[in-house]
Amino acid sequence: MKVDLWVVSFTCFLKGVAAISGASGTLWYSSSAVDFTTALPIGNGRLGAMIYGKIGTETISLNEDSIWSGGFTSRINANAVATAPVVNDYMLDGNITQANSAWVSGMSTPLRESVYQPMCSLALDFGHDGATSYNRSLDLQTGVAAVSYMFGNTKYTREAIASFPDDILAFRFSASTSGSINFNLSLTRTQNVTSISVKSNESVILRGTGSVDDTISFISEARVVTEGGTVTANGEDSLIVKDADVAYIYVDGESSWRYTSDDTRTAALQKKLDSAVSLGWNEISRKAIQDYQSLAHRTSLDLGDSGAAGALATDQRLESWRAGSDFTTDPELITLMFNYGRYMLISSSRDGSLPANLQGIWNEDFAPEWDSKFTLDINLEMNYWASETTNLPETALPLFDHISRMQNRGEEVARQMYNMSGWVCHHNTDIWGDCAPLDQQTYYAAWPMSPAWLSLHLFEHYRFGRSTAFAEKVLPIVEAAIEFYYDFLQERSGYYVTPYGMSPENQYYIPSGKAIANGQSGLDVAPAMDRQLLHELFTGYLELKSARKETNGVAKAETYLSKIEGPVIGSLGQILEWSEEFDETELGHRHLSHLVGLFPGGQIHPGINETIFNAAAVSLKRRMDNGSGQTGWSAAWVIALYARLFDGDNALYRAGKLLENSVFDNLFGQTSIFQIDANLGFPGAIAELLLQSHAGFVHIGPSLPKSLIPNGSVAGLRARGGFVVDMSWKEHKITSANILSTLEGSLSVKVEDDRNFLVDGKEYSGPINTKAGWKYSITMT
Repeated sequence: MKVDLWVVSFTCFLKGVAAISGASGTLWYSSSAVDFTTALPIGNGRLGAMIYGKIGTETISLNEDSIWSGGFTSRINANAVATAPVVNDYMLDGNITQANSAWVSGMSTPLRESVYQPMCSLALDFGHDGATSYNRSLDLQTGVAAVSYMFGNTKYTREAIASFPDDILAFRFSASTSGSINFNLSLTRTQNVTSISVKSNESVILRGTGSVDDTISFISEARVVTEGGTVTANGEDSLIVKDADVAYIYVDGESSWRYTSDDTRTAALQKKLDSAVSLGWNEISRKAIQDYQSLAHRTSLDLGDSGAAGALATDQRLESWRAGSDFTTDPELITLMFNYGRYMLISSSRDGSLPANLQGIWNEDFAPEWDSKFTLDINLEMNYWASETTNLPETALPLFDHISRMQNRGEEVARQMYNMSGWVCHHNTDIWGDCAPLDQQTYYAAWPMSPAWLSLHLFEHYRFGRSTAFAEKVLPIVEAAIEFYYDFLQERSGYYVTPYGMSPENQYYIPSGKAIANGQSGLDVAPAMDRQLLHELFTGYLELKSARKETNGVAKAETYLSKIEGPVIGSLGQILEWSEEFDETELGHRHLSHLVGLFPGGQIHPGINETIFNAAAVSLKRRMDNGSGQTGWSAAWVIALYARLFDGDNALYRAGKLLENSVFDNLFGQTSIFQIDANLGFPGAIAELLLQSHAGFVHIGPSLPKSLIPNGSVAGLRARGGFVVDMSWKEHKITSANILSTLEGSLSVKVEDDRNFLVDGKEYSGPINTKAGWKYSITMT
């Protein structure tokens, strides 16, 4: 899908965005990586690599986004269409245990979806041992990963970059002494290798397939070019580079996902690598850096100077943070994490690629945890929280493309599982857009609400860019989602309710009379999350219809919206997570699903209902008091929720706890394993402290911390309505701001908790009619 054209005009504003410092913009280490979670990533959206930086024998993990275990298999339970109304009736009658059993036996399936798998590894044997002055780094200013060290009297330097313009990975190996570059090169893969061959003393080619079947077949090639020296074949599967001054390796991989025949994918690969050889490293890296910086440099964050603490290696900075360092001694560690999240989003999601999966694009396992798929009950959505607010809307295009794929599969699921129109998907999907339930646990697998949540990203993209062409393109996706819910919802006590849903992935103790003794379930009639997502769905749909000046379908949607029950407050002053005040099995559960209307939704705001807003604060406190927010992605969600509650101190404190407890040494987010959602969610959550615009006005400094980070600035954040905002603060107070209007429209502004201010020297008294391309200066009175 084509991105809103206003982004291009933003280049005129870039002059106001300051360069980031080394402490805020470079990950570096004084030793090589020991495992995947200490290696450093590069990527161009489609291709990815993990750089270990080992001195003797380097193994670089390589990925291509479409290499998965096998083809699509219809997993719909043949009994589902007959079972669905039975489950509904049991739930509406209060027979929760029976409903749970019926769903498991008649609607679930034990069959798995496809699994994301590695392409291959690039193995380089340098024969070095006992190097000194070692440095390994990733420069977030340029996207270049580098390794340097002394071996003997020679300094060796390795550089790696992922090029989106030329769609390849490129590596350069140089030395301070001529004729010193020597290594053996091979491509390796532990499973499902079709062939390995050497071509013309210049390339190693590996062909392979997925581990389940050959639906996904691929070719990968590493091509070597040298200045000086020689390149020769070493048998039939490797190359020897000898006595070169400089060596370059260009890598590509192509699969049957994009090219159905071996001939066409081989031709596409050869064309890209031929072009790379012709262009050469200097031109490839220049274009790649320029492209990366055109995205990364749109936004800049300054939270203060870390001084000596920021000069330490990244793993040492983390160690210090865990040992008691804080925002006063190393504020740039927060900024580094912010910049790294945006880097990873740019590197794992670009136009034409698949969306970022649970590990973005980086995976070296054939059976990764959770299959490295697309999990839809928070994780995939969190991956794109930063795309709009931190000025990277192009990165969301692969998500929109995949939602369209899911619609096609989801229509089959709606018809064959539910005998309903429209489309539906459950809590997981894969490369094929598979929408059938995954696994047999009702408290997550039975969840039918992912189209509603994913539609929120379509609405937000429209709200930020106001493209009516985009609204027209995505309306059919949204309308088809709504058609399913028109069929699925049932009227009860004056409200439209989901006959069953859940609050992923939490459970409660089933009350007596509804189950066997001590039974547990996640199934419920119209839990809070379902209602909040439906509110967002119908509200966003009506906005798109208004943008298109269309009236068909509006009255029905308005009726349904008016009959979706809002949040309900419980005996403790909290928002009820379920339809009744059930006893949770886990009070500090990692999911915060009943607060989706606070963030990323916009239903819960003090300007709409202060009582509900306060109840959301009670709910969050209750979760946190009982231990929530311990996994990386949960911690990122907590930051955003506190920001929406205007509690900047707690939000920033939780950002610090995320660094303390929920990242590996390479800053990869972790549960017990690497998941990228914490990394990609982090910058979106931090942005919420500084700028919000979901309530109909541009709110500058809504959650500035009152005791942490007293001084700072940010430039290039986006607000809904086509605005780009920069601001500065001192002693915890906004001192100035600029708002660039990229469109003509109405601009309403609020600063902090309603401070008085001037716009272009005049007292602000209400909405301003803006002109496209004009910048509006805000000063405080």
